[in-house]
Amino acid sequence: MSNIKVIFIFIMGCCVFANSELDIQIKTTSKAYVNDQVDCVISVSNNTNHVIKNIIVKHQVPAGFTYRGQKTGQFALKWRITSLQPKASKQFIFSLHTLSEGIFAMLTQVFVVDKLYEIRSTINVVVPKLIVEVTASSKYIFVGQQVVLKIKINNIGSGSAYNVNVLGVLDEALKCINSKPKSVKSQQDLLDNLQWKIPEIASDQEIVLEVIARGVGIDQSFPFSDKVYNGRNAYRVVVKASDKEYSDTCHVQVDGQKMYMHISTYDMADPVRLNQETVYVTMVRNEGTTITTNIIVNSNLPKQMEFVSVKGSHYIYNKNIHQVKFAKIESLQPGEKVIYKIICRVIKEEGTAKYSAYLRHDQFNRYILDEEGTSIYK
Repeated sequence: MSNIKVIFIFIMGCCVFANSELDIQIKTTSKAYVNDQVDCVISVSNNTNHVIKNIIVKHQVPAGFTYRGQKTGQFALKWRITSLQPKASKQFIFSLHTLSEGIFAMLTQVFVVDKLYEIRSTINVVVPKLIVEVTASSKYIFVGQQVVLKIKINNIGSGSAYNVNVLGVLDEALKCINSKPKSVKSQQDLLDNLQWKIPEIASDQEIVLEVIARGVGIDQSFPFSDKVYNGRNAYRVVVKASDKEYSDTCHVQVDGQKMYMHISTYDMADPVRLNQETVYVTMVRNEGTTITTNIIVNSNLPKQMEFVSVKGSHYIYNKNIHQVKFAKIESLQPGEKVIYKIICRVIKEEGTAKYSAYLRHDQFNRYILDEEGTSIYK
């Protein structure tokens, strides 16, 4: 048993000791998930032409695993080979069950008389952890107006999430008109149920789903239809993966009256760099069937930008609150529109800049808001 030469090999979760008398091998996986079954095979082979007796095999199992649902914490599995014939092999097959996340060291020991041989291996036990966030492009809309609902699913865990099922449920006052990517849609109890199946969300990967919905009127025979117009209407998303459930809810209030005026904004350059200019375009349009009067439009500029000028409109710029107030529009006929253009220059590098535009008129005594984000990079 002297002058033993040892070679350590780690290939595909397989650890091998090779020597002139004994070959010792353990085969197992190098990566597993929490609550997985990990199958292990320890092989001991006699390479000599004589019998080797009294071989003791131990496999040290760290905390984070259980064996047959009983042993937890650090423990050892032990076997004895009374005698091993020349050129013969003996295998020990067992399964462990993972309990927790982490990188765990496994130790296999073989004792022959006064000799000790050790094989060390590791198993990385991973788990997916999903964060679900639902946002709306507007928290207040009118019947007939559209709202964009976004679902962000971010896997911050150490392992992939497989076969992820996403369910989005729209309340009665919201009607889905499109989704990206296309969802599997079913109508149940007058609610729009949207479903997606995602094969895999890798670690550190973010998935974005988008739903375009419209505020709709409700048949007066529908129970509690008055509450649809007076309260907040929810868009609830439930995500199921790896036997766990994640959820988030976004509220959008739908006003029962048809919107008279529409406001929309966009930027003409996005993304932008430091000292670069961009133009924010705001359009207001009468989408009603009657004249609207005394229309007021204000714009709040991003804190990362400085005001440069306005194209084609009378205005007052308030430097203290970083706001542009446009001259009042006396009236707009159905279908008429007005376009405003504000030129800004980037003065700070701070991620995403937010531009806001507000609309108000005689026929509606609350402000209608639209926002536009601009990415700033170095």
